[in-house]
Amino acid sequence: MTQRLPYFRTTPIPYTAVTMRDEFWAPRQRTVKSVSLPWAQSRFDADPTAEAGSAVSSPDGRHVGHGYLDGMKFIETMAAIARLWKDPELATTAAAWSDRFTADQEPNGYLPYLYPAERQYGRWHVDWYSHELYALGHFLDASMELADATGDERYLEPVLAAVENATAELMDLNRPYGIGCAGLEPALIRLYERTGNPRHVEFCRWLVECRGRHEGRTSFGPYAQDHLPVEDQRTIEGHAVRAAYLYAGVAGLVGATGDERYLETLRAVWLNMTEHKMYRHSASGSVGAGNEGYLTEPDLLPLDDCYGESCSVYGNIQWGHDMFRLTGDASYLDDIERMLYNAFAGSLSFVGDSYNYENPAEQIVAAVRPDWHPVPCCPPNILKLITKVGGLIYSVDDDGVFVNMYAASETDLPIAGSTRIAQTGNYPWHGAIAIIVDPATPTSFIVRLRIPAWALTHSIAVNGMPIQVPVVNGWAAIERTWEKGDTIDLDLPMEVVRTRMPERFVGYDGLVAIERGPILFCLEQQDVHGSLELTMLTDDAELVPEHRPELLGGITVIKTTLTRKDGLMYRRDPLNVGNNSSPGAPAILIPYALWANRRPGGMRTWHPTAEKPLDYAPAAPEPGNNATRAETRGT
Repeated sequence: MTQRLPYFRTTPIPYTAVTMRDEFWAPRQRTVKSVSLPWAQSRFDADPTAEAGSAVSSPDGRHVGHGYLDGMKFIETMAAIARLWKDPELATTAAAWSDRFTADQEPNGYLPYLYPAERQYGRWHVDWYSHELYALGHFLDASMELADATGDERYLEPVLAAVENATAELMDLNRPYGIGCAGLEPALIRLYERTGNPRHVEFCRWLVECRGRHEGRTSFGPYAQDHLPVEDQRTIEGHAVRAAYLYAGVAGLVGATGDERYLETLRAVWLNMTEHKMYRHSASGSVGAGNEGYLTEPDLLPLDDCYGESCSVYGNIQWGHDMFRLTGDASYLDDIERMLYNAFAGSLSFVGDSYNYENPAEQIVAAVRPDWHPVPCCPPNILKLITKVGGLIYSVDDDGVFVNMYAASETDLPIAGSTRIAQTGNYPWHGAIAIIVDPATPTSFIVRLRIPAWALTHSIAVNGMPIQVPVVNGWAAIERTWEKGDTIDLDLPMEVVRTRMPERFVGYDGLVAIERGPILFCLEQQDVHGSLELTMLTDDAELVPEHRPELLGGITVIKTTLTRKDGLMYRRDPLNVGNNSSPGAPAILIPYALWANRRPGGMRTWHPTAEKPLDYAPAAPEPGNNATRAETRGT
């Protein structure tokens, strides 16, 4: 456990120390390196607003182009990929990109190329839209990753001077200040963990304490989580990405200081988000909110209104992981596992050269992933987290190891000098997992296995002998003297289940979702005869999992029979609309993470189970319809 963040109960094994060997994440890491990296790099190179110092404005003159902000974030992505794959040439490229942003650094440490908007509005201006500190936070993260990738701490010097300049101008002067977009807060905690400089923690605390205190300035309201002091907040509000970054920073602050006021806030806000304001595919935010984030009303998640920005899913995963580190509670890992294998995994195409800015719960018109977006904030985050996913698998404390996530992988633990641990299996498609423990010498410690909330039953054996282990806070803790080659067999039977929303949610009456393990399944137009909108999945329809190694890299699908509303599926006369149902037709449901990877078409995650009278019969889509979603939105 790190001494600088003493209130974190666990310490993650870094992604660079974990080798992924599974059939889900490891192929995606290879795709990111071979396809997604050059794709994104070429798009940033072609973006006139991505040049450091660019101040290309929108037609109204209000907002500058976002390319430079997100190009700066991409430095961290490149550096992370370089570290994972031990690619010094890529690290050199990332360093050259970084040099663009440190050119013309002022003697006081200010970096004018980080946020060119200050030329228009004034330095450290108080504005709800300001991304000045957001930019500094992302460049700080990028510089730390780059220093590690190159082995050269000099890449930290410019950003350390810039952080000290911001600290002096804002905290030391205690000027009335409102933070527009969060992002610096979690980066400051990561910097403190690296340097031990207490000013970094105090600056983070000062920024957090600015929220909800409006003396001498305008309130930015719930949109910017500025409606109440953070210690008084109990519900998730406003812009989803800003909220995720803020609360991740607050979690880090608690890890450093143990401030119980903020821990109470974090627990309450997380629970409000996951229990009342998150879609089943673990994306959040509604288009109708008008703020790229949350509706004020709880339990209101219209299926045709999900915003689900990929950056918010990324941010929530970071926040949730820190909540586990603070509490040791496996429920936070259950939540982020669902995010990882559903909304997050579905954000990048299987090929790796297009992505979803938004992750809808249903898609009525035919859609494909856009190959880019005017606000390209998501690709750096998506590619970075896929690269770093190994850092979510294992954690340690003074007593032993936590196996947080299941994926074929291996690493060396800092236990008894060095203890190798390895997993085999085909998770998330199969629930049979083998964990091999290889200490250098016989050593007593605890291996904690997360028993996911979705698991209806489980069994554990050590060296072939079944054992009974109580589950506490989601963990089955096995304490013994481990010897080289000891093997734990964990079986998590993956039943196909029908999920229904609690009655308090509006608009879900008569609908069912299909899940197996951590995976939510969806129905795509191409797997339906006729119109997707006119099919239903009755409660007596059989649901049979089938693994298809040849499909999209090897996935499990659910075979079923769909019933056609109004008997239209097999009637020769499409105008002969009755109230009886057709005898049914075979179909498959595929994992949400893989939707929109074959051909354009509609998609849904919730399915009617019984017939409701229709006033009309929607026409089936024309074959080959390549219409795409028209809306584009920005942060």
